[in-house]
Amino acid sequence: MIKVIDEKPVPRATVVCNSCGSTLEYGNADLWEHKYESNYNLATNYLVEYHFQCPVCGCKVNANWIERKEQ
Repeated sequence: MIKVIDEKPVPRATVVCNSCGSTLEYGNADLWEHKYESNYNLATNYLVEYHFQCPVCGCKVNANWIERKEQ
């Protein structure tokens, strides 16, 4: 079991849905990860795309992984 010693607020970010235009706030726990192969110059690379489903229209929204900014 994990014990929380010092709880901090979860970083959040905003993104606009390309389908319906809604502004959405999300956290890393909301993201789904999709890995896929990309062949470039005969070398296989694995690319990662993060996304979630828009709660307004249901379409896929691409979003970036949030890095905590040091304060």
